[in-house]
Amino acid sequence: MRKHLYKIVYTISILLITISMLSVLVYLSSSSKLLAQELPREKTLTFISVTSAFGDSFNPFSASAPGIDLVLPPLFAFNFVTDTWYPILANWTWENDTVLVIKIFPDAVWDDGKPVTADDVIFTFNTSIRERCSDILYWCRALYAPGNFYFVGWEKVDDKTVKLYINSTAIRAYRAIPWVFASWIRLAPSHIFTTQIDSTDWIKNKFNDPARGWPVGAGPYKLKYFDPSLVIFERKDDWWGWKYIKSLAVKLGVLKPDEPYPTDSYPPKYIVWRAQPSADLARAALIAGEADVIGTVVPGLKAYAKQGLGAWFDTSPYYNPYAALTVFIQHIPPITIPEVKKAVFIAIEREAIASAIVFGYADVPPDPIGAPNVSVYRSPPYYDPAFILGKFKEIYGVSWPINHTEAVAVAKRMLENAQINGTKLFTWDPTLKRYVWATDITLSVPGYEVTFKKGDVLTLTFITGAVPDPDTAQILNVLKKDLGDIGIELNILLSPDSWNDFRIRCKGHFTTATYFIVWTPGPPQRAWPGQLGFVDPTYNETHTIAQAFPCGTAPPYNPGRYNNLNYSYWLQQLPNISLTDVEGNVRVLKGLFEEFLKDPPFITIADVPIGVTYSTQYWVGWPTYKNPYATPWYDFTARSGYLTYLLLKPAARPTTPPTTVVLTQPTTVVQTQVMTQVQTIQQTMVTTVAGAPVTYVTQVPITQAVTQIATQTQAVTITSPAPTMPEWVLPTVIVLVIIIIVLGALFLIRRR
Repeated sequence: MRKHLYKIVYTISILLITISMLSVLVYLSSSSKLLAQELPREKTLTFISVTSAFGDSFNPFSASAPGIDLVLPPLFAFNFVTDTWYPILANWTWENDTVLVIKIFPDAVWDDGKPVTADDVIFTFNTSIRERCSDILYWCRALYAPGNFYFVGWEKVDDKTVKLYINSTAIRAYRAIPWVFASWIRLAPSHIFTTQIDSTDWIKNKFNDPARGWPVGAGPYKLKYFDPSLVIFERKDDWWGWKYIKSLAVKLGVLKPDEPYPTDSYPPKYIVWRAQPSADLARAALIAGEADVIGTVVPGLKAYAKQGLGAWFDTSPYYNPYAALTVFIQHIPPITIPEVKKAVFIAIEREAIASAIVFGYADVPPDPIGAPNVSVYRSPPYYDPAFILGKFKEIYGVSWPINHTEAVAVAKRMLENAQINGTKLFTWDPTLKRYVWATDITLSVPGYEVTFKKGDVLTLTFITGAVPDPDTAQILNVLKKDLGDIGIELNILLSPDSWNDFRIRCKGHFTTATYFIVWTPGPPQRAWPGQLGFVDPTYNETHTIAQAFPCGTAPPYNPGRYNNLNYSYWLQQLPNISLTDVEGNVRVLKGLFEEFLKDPPFITIADVPIGVTYSTQYWVGWPTYKNPYATPWYDFTARSGYLTYLLLKPAARPTTPPTTVVLTQPTTVVQTQVMTQVQTIQQTMVTTVAGAPVTYVTQVPITQAVTQIATQTQAVTITSPAPTMPEWVLPTVIVLVIIIIVLGALFLIRRR
């Protein structure tokens, strides 16, 4: 009996082992099949993003994955440089000044063959309002805010037509509409969301499930492969929209009417996104021809012209000075004390910051308000430098550009004389070389209150990421030194998610941070003063600071807690002024400029370029200032940059044999050395930021990084981490081990 039982157990065990081993082999075989693929280099365009990992959501309501516009394109694209709308999924007409008619292209279809319809547009708009406007995720504020914003409603006319109704007082809405459509709204396939995804999961579902054919898009590319460090898209040769892109390209002068499009050679058959935490290694890959575009600047760009590297301009400054780097101010005490804010404003050495960041490509703001030199607001009669600089000297007592020695003396006098209701606020401590509170005092703003004790050091808190990047470290060096010069202590608050965690902002745990304000090119009436309304730097001309919801509530919220009724007054004048009323617009701008200088909502410290560098070794036709068919945005997918990937052409073949892009697991040497470098930088930064001063850690020189790539591996082009192990693999291995132990025990029992 025992012998018979043993045979049964033994047979079952052998069967289980066989089945388990076959399952593991099938998994490894299917995984290695993708990793063994080769993408022809001459048909592959590679973008390297300087980041440690990509998000994995292709949900149009909460996208975080790169390149999503290739799969889920916007209705329209908008070129900020030329002030032009481009049709992508739809065309449009104006029925009158307040009714925009959206006409979806008749042959537009989703990947599953279902038509793109007005129902998709209505579903996307309605879901945005229902799900996102109630959350701290705020982009849908641009669509609708009851009684106070641009869009007052929409309706379906027929299967391919939607009417969008504009607030009659929002005469500048035509600027906001392309921004919203081009930047934020991606249509959701309503037939999938309403039938295959529970309504409670419409926002959270990542819409990234290859087994179900997700994501389902209507764009020219489909997702081929995804992991957190590597994303691959493959061109759809039968895409319905190629004829519309060709028609647009002909109008833009990028293609000739008789040119075939698309062809086997272009646009790129494959578009690849790689995550690379080291900016130096990203630059090295571009120089070596292993990448085609990177989202960062290259120092000494001119020296790499022979390697085919380029940027927006072909001479200095090379990169488009498109954004203003600002010191974001959360208006809580003590920075709400006018003398403190003004002292900080003039104490910052902007020349030191501009020369220390972005490898010297940053610039000193041309005036205290700080729009970049290329901003159209700097054209007469809207820009009056004599008025701005005169008001600045009148209000601050120093001239622009600021002499730091003079500014320190003036700032100290401001702090020395600061009072509230006749009570002196600060006194100088010669031992600490800092100003301290002269009395116990409780100060508050709506939703926030704080008590300061006599003898406490006057302190501001700067929030930054847990691992500040080198540029931020340089900025902190300057700010800490400059504020120390005027007797103010600067504390550094490390936040693991300082830019997205709005709740940290709303709790009032910090007073300053760095922040980018994008200055929108276009007619001067559009470019200003939207950026001056800090509640919403892009499109807030028709609502005021005072009307904004409290921080942390429904949008349009006020992350800076800025509340200036005089400023709001000038904002409210805009809807009543015609765009052709030059004198009226100039009057409002001057009012806003003066209020900005009296009570700045933020402090501009540098003009910063768009860090996009491309290579012409494999692909040509990049947008430049000479051929501005698209906006030079950092990843080329948002705004009109979406067109870049669709209109590039192959370059003449390199003289050296083309490299094959191989998806292989990286060698241990490459992975170990790169990770060691990154970890060293991070650990050093954390250690130095916690103390004073903040120390900048020099990155690996580009030439050294190129050498590393050349000597470590021949397949550096695209590397993929080992496939993620399904949940069932580990339990299977454990079961195998248990079975083997049982068999061994049975074998021993039998021998006895």
